[in-house]
Amino acid sequence: MRNNRRSALLASLFLATACVAVRELSAHERGDPVEVRHARMLERLAAGVPTDSLARLYVVALDAPAERGADLLDAVSCQRLRLDWAYGRGPARIAIARMTDSLFTTPALRDRWEDAQRRWPIAGGVDFSCVRGLVPAADSLSE
Repeated sequence: MRNNRRSALLASLFLATACVAVRELSAHERGDPVEVRHARMLERLAAGVPTDSLARLYVVALDAPAERGADLLDAVSCQRLRLDWAYGRGPARIAIARMTDSLFTTPALRDRWEDAQRRWPIAGGVDFSCVRGLVPAADSLSE
């Protein structure tokens, strides 16, 4: 009898997990045409986001001493904000994620990046003067 209860419980848990997994499929996976077009548009826009300056800052930060942390944090925050404004938040975030994936290809490099960030002060906010003169990307392209 006890095994039957355990089997029933496991079957219920398995079914509940499967239902949640099906419900959580993205619109892209379900093939929702509007969402698929939106995702493709974001991918195309992300391919045009120039992340080379940000990548150089990340590489410098790997071995920078702690006393340069505040300057690096300001520079990285400003460059990320500039990319968000110029290309839209969604495309910029996709491009930055791809850039970091290509920079930190091994666990050792990812650990060095985490160590570098720990040397930085806690962010207090972004100085919006670094985007002065930039026109933000259209909202429809931002998310």
